[in-house]
Amino acid sequence: MKLPSIVDTISFKLSALYFGLFLVSFLVIGVSVYWLTNQTLEQQLKSSIDIEANRLKSEYDSGGITELKDEISELDRGKGSLAFFEYGVIDRNGALVAGSFSHFQPVMGWQTVERQIASDAPGKKTKIPLYIKVMALTNDSWLGVGHSGGAIHNDPPPANYHWSGP
Repeated sequence: MKLPSIVDTISFKLSALYFGLFLVSFLVIGVSVYWLTNQTLEQQLKSSIDIEANRLKSEYDSGGITELKDEISELDRGKGSLAFFEYGVIDRNGALVAGSFSHFQPVMGWQTVERQIASDAPGKKTKIPLYIKVMALTNDSWLGVGHSGGAIHNDPPPANYHWSGP
């Protein structure tokens, strides 16, 4: 009498089915947690950018462009090598009026641009998103406040930024 193969047994088939269901549920839960965490971190980052942009807009509303320029100059001087926020004010022609950041379109709302940074490997560059909140000012100027989204996408904070565009 020939013994049945272990693959042909009901217990093996049930075990394989349970293993498959476990694997699928594990992957679904893992992807869901990753996606929700990414969305939450992005929302928190945008919230902090929004708060900073509104604070600078209120500086402009209370003291005009001179007050805004002074505030941005202080922020740029004080940050040193830790670039938390990027600040810029451009006029209607796109010329930089204040700050050191002009890589945004003069359109109100949220913008995301990709920034290339130098990596440790020679000749290799990494792209990270830069989230920007743009607000219109009353003198046909635009205020842009940006922050790197590299921490959300598991990239280390870069030491040097290099733009890949104009």
